[in-house]
Amino acid sequence: MGARRVADRLAQFVREKRYSAILAPTHYIQSANSPWLEVDARLTVLLRQYLDRAGAGNIPIFYSLAVSYDAFRSAEERGVILERLADLPIESLWMKIAQSGTVTHTSVRNIVKGAADFHSLGVPLIGDLMGGWRGLSALAFGAVGGICHGVTQKESFNGGSLMRPVEGEKKGFTWPTRIYVASLGLHLKREEAMAFFAAHGSKSRFGCRMKERCPKSWKDMLDNPVRHSLVQRSLEVQRLSNVPAQHRAQRFLEETIRPATDAAVFSESLSFDGQEHLAKRLSENRKSLDRLRAGLGRFVEERQLVSFSPVPQRRVVGR
Repeated sequence: MGARRVADRLAQFVREKRYSAILAPTHYIQSANSPWLEVDARLTVLLRQYLDRAGAGNIPIFYSLAVSYDAFRSAEERGVILERLADLPIESLWMKIAQSGTVTHTSVRNIVKGAADFHSLGVPLIGDLMGGWRGLSALAFGAVGGICHGVTQKESFNGGSLMRPVEGEKKGFTWPTRIYVASLGLHLKREEAMAFFAAHGSKSRFGCRMKERCPKSWKDMLDNPVRHSLVQRSLEVQRLSNVPAQHRAQRFLEETIRPATDAAVFSESLSFDGQEHLAKRLSENRKSLDRLRAGLGRFVEERQLVSFSPVPQRRVVGR
């Protein structure tokens, strides 16, 4: 199917269904030499033209940039990608950066420095599939103006799945809902959470204290993990939003990361019967937080040129 036909069908569908925005169809970019970069940019331009022709000129286009970590952290490759995205008719850029594993201060630095180049586009940057400490750090340091991810899952992006062909009728799967312990920045499986809160001292220290949302504290965390996770993440983002941009990174370290490291130290002192794996996870989490705190602390002190992403426009659409 030709690019014009694809753009026309998409535009007609958006108009008929009365959608409030459209995410441009794009491909995973392993390097700036990818031929898909040109194809995606051209389709985005055509999509704008056909939306206008269909009487949907008020419908904004969000561009999804799914890119490998190697390409994103390379200044040269970022420059090539940025040049191709310049002047595209988009309202925001949704960045999916292929990163997995433990969040490190180095990976956060690379996100912040790399995203600063894309601020020249003049549109809000959204950290897509960017949650946990990675997403909150990117917000605190101004790399992105918003974050998007799943609820208790899909908080990071791995491009590997996009490079493998689908095997016949094989279906995907969804991870079971996990319980979010906000003060540790940690998601626990249900059986882990039950063992965690069974430990002496854990309920009072780590149980949810929002009586209006979780009146039964830790029990509501187990019974309503989705609601609890959504409320906690919303609060984390709101706390950052309430701080002026130029002070956000320092306050994030002092008011979020520092207390998390203290909580992680306490979590290591808990005793679990027959849950060596859980004890190991908590120990690794404490070490990871210590390194993140130290590394981001140095980053705050070293930063000279500071750039902040615009905040995405809030969109409330009635039906």
